[in-house]
Amino acid sequence: MAAETAGGGFAYDGLNPAVATVFNGDVFIAEGLMHMDQNRGSVLRFGRGDGPRWRITDPHELGAAPTAGVRANNSDWMLVTSVGVIRMELPRLWPHTLYRNRQWEQIYPDSIRPLGRSWLIGARHGVIRLVPLGERYIEQWLVPASCRQLKAPDCKCAA
Repeated sequence: MAAETAGGGFAYDGLNPAVATVFNGDVFIAEGLMHMDQNRGSVLRFGRGDGPRWRITDPHELGAAPTAGVRANNSDWMLVTSVGVIRMELPRLWPHTLYRNRQWEQIYPDSIRPLGRSWLIGARHGVIRLVPLGERYIEQWLVPASCRQLKAPDCKCAA
C-alpha cells in the first residue's frame, strides 16, 4: 500500500509507473508489470484535496499491465495494456474495456494515438488499427509488404 515519506514523496509497494496524466489538479499514474507469469496493472490517483499533503487513493485494477496512454478528451484517458485498450473515466476512476485480445501479450503494444473514430496501436512488427464496428472494435493490421501474415507463437513475419 502507499505511504508518505519524510520529504513528502511516496513509497508504494510494487509501483512500476508506465504513464501519467493530470485531471482537476490530481495526478493519475497507470502502473503495472508484465513479466514471466505476472500480468497486473492499476491506476492510482494522487490528490491534495484541501491540505498541503498528497494522498493516494486505493488502486483501481486494470487486469493487465499498462504500456501507453493518451487523453481522448478532457475527462477520458485511453490506456493500452498488454492485452487490450481501456477507457478510464478520470472523474470517477471508472475503467471501460474497449477491446481485449490475449495474443497482444506476444506483440508488446506500446503506443496509442487517435485516428478519427479509430485508434492506432503501435506494436512489435506493425501497427494495429482498432476500427469501431457497432458496439465493438475490429483489428486491422498495418504491416510491411514483406510481411504477409504474423505467425504465432513468436508473432514473426511470414511471407
